[in-house]
Amino acid sequence: MALIQGNERATLAQAALYFADEKTEAAGAFNLAVRVEVRGRIAAADLAAACRRLVAATPALQVRMGIDTWTGEIVYGFSDEEPEIEILAEPVDEAEAFIAARTMRPFEVDGGPLVRFLVLPVAPAHTVVILIVHHLIYDWISHRLLAERLSGSIAGAAAAPDSPDTPDEYVRLVRRVRAAEESALTEDRDYWYDRIPPSAMVVPFPREGASDTVMRRIITADPTAAAGIGACAGSAGVSVFKLVSAAVHHALPVPDSGVTVLGGAASQRLGAESAIVGCFINEVPLSASRKAGETVVDLVRREHPGWSADLRRRHYSFAELAAHVRRGGGAVEALNQVMISYRRQQQSVEHAGAGVTCTAELDVPNFAAKTPLSVRFFEDGARLGCEVQWSGHLSARSGEQYTDRLAESLTQCAGTAVRIEESS
Repeated sequence: MALIQGNERATLAQAALYFADEKTEAAGAFNLAVRVEVRGRIAAADLAAACRRLVAATPALQVRMGIDTWTGEIVYGFSDEEPEIEILAEPVDEAEAFIAARTMRPFEVDGGPLVRFLVLPVAPAHTVVILIVHHLIYDWISHRLLAERLSGSIAGAAAAPDSPDTPDEYVRLVRRVRAAEESALTEDRDYWYDRIPPSAMVVPFPREGASDTVMRRIITADPTAAAGIGACAGSAGVSVFKLVSAAVHHALPVPDSGVTVLGGAASQRLGAESAIVGCFINEVPLSASRKAGETVVDLVRREHPGWSADLRRRHYSFAELAAHVRRGGGAVEALNQVMISYRRQQQSVEHAGAGVTCTAELDVPNFAAKTPLSVRFFEDGARLGCEVQWSGHLSARSGEQYTDRLAESLTQCAGTAVRIEESS
């Protein structure tokens, strides 16, 4: 490994992910993938060269992480080693299962590379190129950026002038986020300790009958239902994100007067930093007190001022707050059991050139749930999609019943039924 001279401190959120990977039982649970369909004849050597160009132009993909032996902190540096590129000469049987298995092969986060590529022919003049990245160096804002850059590199397209990152830009952003996190540890500690009292934690799901299989179901609000959800949010004076967060709370199986907590995925970037690839997110606890017989709108109207204040304090270490809950005797799973995210972005990117067309679909399922229950909302044209995914910590029945309840809560907001796809 060839690191640049000196090591930089990682963000506190990255440090939490580092230790989460070390402790997780599911291999590859924090692996993410960018998939590009390449149609047209192109040599494997040219595809490999495009992959190497992408890494060379993207500092985050050169990052190696480890523990500083003097301070015990998680630090990082940049490696100039070439990435691993696995190139298959022939198509394989059960290609999707093969891709999933390769994607979930774990990374060695302690000093090892955090990126690799798979090049797989699937038909004549049709090849799939998959960039597999550890979550430590990649968040969902970066997904579109990497899909654009990989597709453009394969097709020979020039990157947009503001696309390439520099190591200095990456380091400055890490330093800014780390400074904001450290300030929050003192400035916002009392706020969060009051906001999330350990005695109020409620674990919403039984664990009986759990299996090793990761399950998922998709809820789809068609254009009419999506418009209804938007209108409902507008009449309540809240964003669609807050309304669907209230629906996620509303569907959780807790007794009256209980408290539920979601881990809301929130970016720590400033707007001007959105073109830098990296992992700059934190989970923000969004709690809700539960009242008998209330509607989703009742819940969101009561809770949204508090959620606004919570989101303004998005730099506070989620891991530290979870540890505080544990020290106070609370059920820490309740703080880190249900995660929610909401994304607005284009659905695909495409580049053509050098005799090929490269297409990357951006809304793809994850291969593993990062938390026992993960609820991911995404805009799909005029529709609103919702992926409910649960890990082996929960039984198949628990996840299916929760999806049914969430669909009912969303229907309540939409004023018309939403559709549930079968489990997979």
